[in-house]
Amino acid sequence: MISKIFRKAKLLRALLAAWCLEEPVERLRLCYDLIIETFLSVPLKWADVCYMQSFPLAELPTYCINIVHLKLNLRERAYNSLIAWIARTLADKTKPIIANSSWIAEHVKRAYGSQGST
Repeated sequence: MISKIFRKAKLLRALLAAWCLEEPVERLRLCYDLIIETFLSVPLKWADVCYMQSFPLAELPTYCINIVHLKLNLRERAYNSLIAWIARTLADKTKPIIANSSWIAEHVKRAYGSQGST
């Protein structure tokens, strides 16, 4: 149980850190031609492109219940909902997304309205 909570807390912490990265990344933009986000599976405003190799975080509650059929307690459902809400808040639906499979691309379209390409 501790490892489940730790993983959720780690995701939440990563999302909050990504939120704070916008200003520092914009200052570094002059030094780089392209900024690619590969960690969070969220198309962030400060990234030029997002590469997704896992399920979009905005659909985390749906994924846990409908796809892997997990039985979650109230705390886990609350964390999943909070993570999904933050992911939708941070997402920029205009950014291009590269997905590593057509399955991920389809879920990205549903989650963010973006056109994921494989």
